Amino acid sequence: QLCSEQLSSQKHYDYGMRAVNSILVAAGNLRLKVGDDPNWDEAKIVLRSVMDVNLPKFTVDDIPLFRGITSDLFPGVELPTADHGALLPTIDEVCWSGVRVAPGENRCHKLEPINTFTLKIAQLYEMVLVRHGVMVVG
Repeated sequence: QLCSEQLSSQKHYDYGMRAVNSILVAAGNLRLKVGDDPNWDEAKIVLRSVMDVNLPKFTVDDIPLFRGITSDLFPGVELPTADHGALLPTIDEVCWSGVRVAPGENRCHKLEPINTFTLKIAQLYEMVLVRHGVMVVG
């Protein structure tokens, strides 16, 4: 309810049961991944899941507001840096080696793996893990 009242109104924002289900799926996956690690308590698992599911879909202006809401709901909870394993180094490697946009194309487009680009790819990966369908617009 806080998000729907404080954040901008966007058609792709969803605070209903689908969003709750996505957060629960993400929390369950994270709980299985971290096991009995004492650094991960329930608050950290839920906060990480809420952030991973919601942050990628927010506009730039809404992100600070959302972070404020979550810091009020989870006071003093510090999240460890997400471990994406080989994903981030692989993104860098593919960007520097180049990408062919269409099948049969001879030209290879090299990309610069800046932090915001790499972060968006990691966020897209996280979204695919918890959702049945994802649409990229823009």
